[in-house]
Amino acid sequence: MTLAIPSTQTVALVRQLGGAVEFVDDYPVPVPGQDEVLAKVLYTGVCQSDLHTRAGTAAGADGQPITAIKLPHIGGHEGIGRIVKLGPGIAERDPSIYIGSLVGIRFSSRICRRCEYCLGGEEYGFHFSKTLVQLIRQYCQGIGSFKPTNHLHHEDGAFQEYIALDAGYITILPQDVDPVLAAPTLCAGLTAYKAVLNADLWLGQFLVVVGAGGGLGQYAVQYGLARGARVIGVDTGEHKRALVTSFGADFIDVSRCVPCPMNGHSDLCCSFGKNLTR
Repeated sequence: MTLAIPSTQTVALVRQLGGAVEFVDDYPVPVPGQDEVLAKVLYTGVCQSDLHTRAGTAAGADGQPITAIKLPHIGGHEGIGRIVKLGPGIAERDPSIYIGSLVGIRFSSRICRRCEYCLGGEEYGFHFSKTLVQLIRQYCQGIGSFKPTNHLHHEDGAFQEYIALDAGYITILPQDVDPVLAAPTLCAGLTAYKAVLNADLWLGQFLVVVGAGGGLGQYAVQYGLARGARVIGVDTGEHKRALVTSFGADFIDVSRCVPCPMNGHSDLCCSFGKNLTR
């Protein structure tokens, strides 16, 4: 199958950190190289970290500024696309990757696949130390001159019409997945999933989700319910109450909470029964 692919495309980019977002309609379409595929971007979300990168306020897990950012920068790391072209040799080497495949465009773009973290399935992971007081980041260290990259800082992301992806580290999705619903799961959904997974919930335990009507919160509510927890969503407003309770969770509207007589603050404990909604 041969699809017509233009030589230029429209992208959203910034030329300098803190600069304005520009829509450029003559940006070159990538040509997939060895071990790469070209995907047509269908949908993408906008993450808060994209805004930090654009503004020059991005920071790592250690709080230090991230300054090694490709410029001009095209962000976007929660997208969905379809493969429209294969790089040299891919069709013969891996028949599971083919033109028309639905793929995810996530944060991580390339890893070495050879270091201890990649081989252990922890190419990007965060773990607490045994004393539970220090967050330890474990991630692909690279082999030799190779360094891992991502779509947030090092490579052009999903804010473009076409994107080149590493065929050896690609996320192939089921063909019947709704790309509109699936796109945000590549970042927001995975973030909430890891948090709920790490909570190690038991059947019937309570899970309180603060900001339950927000982008990550509504995922956490659904994951918690799927794991058998009794979920209480905490947020404000009728629209968010309707959303959270539609999933089957309970809801507390903190805008209706009264000052706690013990400390003067709006404590959930003081108005739990009054404001709990099913």
